[in-house]
Amino acid sequence: MILWPVVFLMTDVVNEYYGRNGVRFLSFLAVALISYAFLIAWVVIQLSPADWWVTSCQNQGVDNLQTAFAAIYGQGMWVIVGSLVAFLIGQLLDVAIFHRIRQVTGEPLTGLTTKKVLLLGATGRCSS
Repeated sequence: MILWPVVFLMTDVVNEYYGRNGVRFLSFLAVALISYAFLIAWVVIQLSPADWWVTSCQNQGVDNLQTAFAAIYGQGMWVIVGSLVAFLIGQLLDVAIFHRIRQVTGEPLTGLTTKKVLLLGATGRCSS
């Protein structure tokens, strides 16, 4: 969550230097890498655990540690999917909208400047 503002600003820098294709490539690459991590986490949840691990916390009131593990880590899986979809849609819309604004206005760094002003204005560091 902390990195998303940085990602949005860096998207505009990449857009300025490499254009739409550069941002699309990086967006799809990020989705692919996060999807790979999602797949690994899903596989780990599905693996059968060692016998000693399942009963290792019975003295603490947890009858089956594997069920608890799957419940805790499995509940966030759909959140990851939703975040990936929202990220990809947001990135592609961001680059399309700011590319169109730059075409209409002819101003360079339109997206970067707009976001920088919004970011600095929200922190109180922008004086106009």
